[in-house]
This record gives sequence, structure tokens and C-alpha cells, in this order.
Amino acid sequence: MTWVEWLDKYKVLLDQHPADYEREFVLRVLSKVKSITPEMVVPQFNFKDHNGKNRYIDFMIIINKNIYLAIELDGKSKFDNYSIFDDTMMRQNDLIKQFKHLLRFTNKQMLNETDWIIASITEYIKELKIPKVCDLELTEEMLIQFETNRAIEENIQKMEKELKEVKQESNSMSFGTAVLIVALALIVLILFSSIASKPNKTIEVVKEQPKPTYIQAVDAKNHIGEYKEVCGFIADIKQFSKGVYIN
Repeated sequence: MTWVEWLDKYKVLLDQHPADYEREFVLRVLSKVKSITPEMVVPQFNFKDHNGKNRYIDFMIIINKNIYLAIELDGKSKFDNYSIFDDTMMRQNDLIKQFKHLLRFTNKQMLNETDWIIASITEYIKELKIPKVCDLELTEEMLIQFETNRAIEENIQKMEKELKEVKQESNSMSFGTAVLIVALALIVLILFSSIASKPNKTIEVVKEQPKPTYIQAVDAKNHIGEYKEVCGFIADIKQFSKGVYIN
């Protein structure tokens, strides 16, 4: 739908204003706000006040199924009469209670401060579309609380089921035996919980190093030509034609 088609569709409602200010507001302002499409705008939006009386607001911008932005265009004459002024305040307060968001502009502002009104509406819609941090935190808290409550409820149901089974079994055995079984089950549960809570210990494997060896003098001849690491006290070193003699 184009804005021309929209104006034609709601021609009867817009023509109710003798000075044609509401039509001008659509042409000068609403049609210039990029975040507003014709399908989002409902003129002379109907709602009921706290007395159940049918009331109307100049424009309702339906941003989504949960967010409505009402816009009221007022002239000076409405505030010259206290009876009309009081009724206007009551109507607008009832509107805010139901839809929360209301922007008010004068006919003079629409004619002389058009760009400011366009910017104001654009910024307001932008803020409405961005979830507030506090809302996100509240949602997260509600989710945590929901999960906690559900876990508690599941545990209660499980305990009730177990108690019912124990009660049924106790019909065929003595009360003392049933109590003993429950006590043993609790002890086993506590032991398993204790074991599960203990950190795993790492077993260190220590490799045994080979002990140093030494060679007896009488066995030296058995190691000729070998490379062997030995330890001991060197008493004598002599060179001869075939090598070095170490004692």
C-alpha cells in the first residue's frame, strides 16, 4: 500500500478535522519517517477508557504485535476550556495505561518544526525496537528461576515416587527393615557424592635409573675393544703401543 492509497482508504476519518491538520501530518511527517509504512498506521484508533467509554486517538503506529505508539496532534483551543482539557488528560492517561507509549505534538509544531518531529518519532521508534538491558537481565533471571523451580519439582516428584515404592515394599516387611534400607541407600548416595566431588589424583610413574657399575681389575681384559661407562678412582694412566692403560 502506498501513502496515496492510504489517504484514500481513510479519507472519511481524516476529513473530520475542519483544518485538515491530520491529513497534513500524514503528508508532512508520517510519510517521511522511514521506519513507518502505511500498513502500520491506524487513524482515529479506538479504545475504551476506565469507564468503558469508546475513546479515540489521532494516530496509532503498530510497530509489532506487542508495541504500539500513539500520536496525538493538538491545537491551542483544546486547552482554553477546562472541561475539554480535563477530558483530554483523562483520555490520554487511560491510553498510556493500556499502550504505554504516547507522543504529543501541536499543530503549530507540525507546520513550523516538521524536521524535529520526524527526527523525534524516528528516534523513539528506534529505542522501542531495542530491548533494554534491564529487560534482558530480568528475562535471564526469570529463566534461571524457572529452571530452578522445575528441577525442584522434578526432585520432589522423584522423592514422592521413591517413598511410595518404599511404603509398598514395607507392607511385606517390618518397618525396621524398611528404615534400614532407606538409611543404607542414603549412605551409598553420600559416599558416591563424596567420591565424585574429589579431584582425580595423577599417579606419577618414576622410572628407575640404572645403577652405575664398575669393573674389577681382573675383569678388565674381558672388555677390551668395548665402550663402557664406569666410575671409580683412577690411580694410574699409562700409554702403550695399543692404547691407554687406566688403573
